[in-house]
Order: sequence, then structure tokens, then C-alpha cells
Amino acid sequence: MAFELSETPPKQQLDPGQPTTKTKTFYRPELDALRFFAFLLVFIYHVGPARFSGRRIGGITVNSVLYPLTHCLADGVCLFFLLSAYLITTLMIRERSVTGTLDLASFYRRRILRIWPLYFFALALTFIVSTVVRGFPGAAPIAAYVLLAGNLNNVFHIHADIGPLKIFHFWSISVEEQFYLMFPMIARSIKLRWLPGVFVSILVVMIATVTYASHLDEGRETLWYNSGVQFIMFGAGIMVAYLFSDRPLPRLNYGTRFSMFAAGSGVCFSSEYLFTFRGPVPTIAGYLMVMLGCSLVLVATLGFSGHVPRSLVYLGKISYGLYVFHIWGLSFAAYILSALLKSAAASPSVSVAKDVFGLALTIAMAAISYRWLEAPFLRLKRHFEVVKTRPV
Repeated sequence: MAFELSETPPKQQLDPGQPTTKTKTFYRPELDALRFFAFLLVFIYHVGPARFSGRRIGGITVNSVLYPLTHCLADGVCLFFLLSAYLITTLMIRERSVTGTLDLASFYRRRILRIWPLYFFALALTFIVSTVVRGFPGAAPIAAYVLLAGNLNNVFHIHADIGPLKIFHFWSISVEEQFYLMFPMIARSIKLRWLPGVFVSILVVMIATVTYASHLDEGRETLWYNSGVQFIMFGAGIMVAYLFSDRPLPRLNYGTRFSMFAAGSGVCFSSEYLFTFRGPVPTIAGYLMVMLGCSLVLVATLGFSGHVPRSLVYLGKISYGLYVFHIWGLSFAAYILSALLKSAAASPSVSVAKDVFGLALTIAMAAISYRWLEAPFLRLKRHFEVVKTRPV
């Protein structure tokens, strides 16, 4: 059994900028801008909490007030997951509509050519430099990341062992690859109308995972890295793709899009208060709110027909490199500025300069990586595309 798509009703007019499911191209530049937005959330999260830690205004600890704001920025990873699942599922549906089948071998070749070159380059460089400077990091973290199971380092509390390697954020790449190892095989064997059942199954797994972890008294820090929990974001992306598989993208005015985007952001922000409570129910509700908030942000962006700055589109194109290199960029910036400005190293202005410099270094490294490392593999990847996506 495989995907079955219903034809678009003859009288239904599609947005001219939105191809039907039977076209052989699919690219939405606004989603590249959304990719960069998701990265920027993660980047600010990795510098934000430390910026306010311990500071007080009028007797109030700033960190206690800004805790939900700074920590909901980590939901940029969830937005990445949801957006990725939407794109992959949409491409699968279109491929099925065009060819009548889903070529699993070509799918996995495309994933390998997109993810592995930069991922394993960064891993190899990290392990080599770490071994020379600090000594052999150990077989366990190396095996976990090479086998695309880096999130297990965090789930099983050996995260501290890889701290000096500056690759702890690679856990999300492992989660994404684990999902795409399984989902295409499921997608190939079911009809389109059964995709909601996939979402329900993922939801059941998430609830069971959170409930079991709560029984073991595991905190949010452990659950955050758990594939069984984060898969719910992929499930939401699948549902968004399913809902728009045979209908036009929403025609929304700027005000409605802004309101929906703000509402989604507000839902993610509000979810942080639920995570302050122990127990499975508030945690499950918190993750469902994050899922809903990210879904609203995605739908608010989909089908945007206004001008998308080329700079944002480009930054979205290199967002994978931005994510991989941003911790290194921040580390290099801190080292360089600390060496140049020793007397002012702890001042707020230098801290902000470090972050801006770190972002600039990150963009430079990602641009070089995209041009010289990723692009050759992306051009090769296009040979295995049935539905053509954005140009390299």
C-alpha cells in the first residue's frame, strides 16, 4: 500500500505561487527565512541565560523574570524539526503523486549527501583537535556521535564527558537522522489518509516516554534530548504537510500572519511555566504547547507572497552550517576578545561584542562550508531528486 492522493477539485483555484502535488518542483523561499529565524533563536539561547544570571533590578533577580523567555528560545530546535518534517513529507507526497512510488534508496542518498559531509567533517576535526589538545575524549562519545546517537550521551548523563568538544548541540542532528531512518519506510507503506495515524502513534510514544521518565524522576533536561519526546515535533510537521497536501496554502494578509506568528510565539513562551511543575501531565502539556506554537509559526509563514530579502534567504540556505559552527564561533570570539581586551573582558559591552563577533564568525564559517564543502555534494544530490527543490 502506498500514498494515494485525491485530485484537486477542478473549480478550486490554487495560489499561482504554490505548485500542485503533481508538479516536479517545490521551493518556498520564505521557509529559508524561517530556518534562519529558528537558528537565531538557538543562537540567542546559547548566550542569553548567562547574560542575565545573578543580576538584580530593584531587588528582583532578572534571571527569574526572564527565565521563560530565555529558555523558550531553545524551541528554535523544535521549529527546525517541525519545518524539516513538513518539507520532507511534502516532497514525499509530491514524489508519490508524480511517479506512483517512493524511491527509498534515492531518499537516503539525498539525506546522506545533505547531512553527512559537514557532520562527519566537523566530528573528525573535533575529535582530532581534542585528542591533540586535551587527550583522547573516549570511545563512548565518539561511537555515539559516529552512529548518529549523540543525544544518548545526554539521555544517559554522560553529557559532561563531551563538554570540552563543543559538539553537545549535535544531539539534534542525531534525533533528526533517527527519525528519517524510520519514517520513509512507514510513509512508503501507507496511504495518505493514514498519516494522522502516524501522528497519533508518535503522540502515544511521547506520552509514554514522559510518563515513564517521570516515574524514574527524570527532569526536563534529560527529556529534552529524548527522541521519543522530540519526535512529536516531526509528527506536527507531518500533519501540516498532510493538511495542505491537496489544498492551496493559506491566503493571509500581513496582519493575520503577524498575529498568528505572535500567537505561536506566545504559546511557546507560556509553555515554559508548565515545565516548572514536576510530573507527567504538565510536562506533556508543555511539549504539546511547544508543538502547537511552532505549528502556528510555520503556518503563519507558509505561502507568504511578500518580498523576502535575499540576505535572509541566503542565511537560511546556510543555516545547517550556522547551527553546526555557532558554538565554535562563540568560543573563538570569546578567546580572541579576552586576549585583546583583558581589562574589560567582563564588562557588558564586551559581552555583547563577543556575541556579535561570534555571530559574524559563525556566518563566515558557514558560508565557507556551504561554498567549498557542502555545495559539491548538494549538486550531486540533485541527481537523485525526483521533485526538484531550491537551486544550490
